[in-house]
Amino acid sequence: MKIVKLLVTLLLISGIAIMLVGCELFNFDFNFDFGGDDDKETIEGLNFYLLENDTYAVNTVDNILSEVVIPSTFRDKPVTEITDEAFYFEGGNTVLTKITIPESIKSIGKSAFSGCTALTT
Repeated sequence: MKIVKLLVTLLLISGIAIMLVGCELFNFDFNFDFGGDDDKETIEGLNFYLLENDTYAVNTVDNILSEVVIPSTFRDKPVTEITDEAFYFEGGNTVLTKITIPESIKSIGKSAFSGCTALTT
């Protein structure tokens, strides 16, 4: 019985190893895309993501904007969310000094402004 368990275990491990090596050889990407970027548009340094409720979420493209005005609408639909870590960058966001948030924003994600050390208003 121990030999059968050992053989089954070895077969499973070798099967997984073969699958991983094969995927690497054929350049298979395990990072599955769930369609998030399909509904993303980038305008003037901001990313807009169309949400299931037909509104938009927003974040920034990179750490170059010193002043941000989030529009209340985008493509005639309300902008209602600022994403998690929307203005966070590794090493801090020392560029962003001012952000204008419209009343249409109903949700601000976790750590949206984390590391924004120069933000004053």
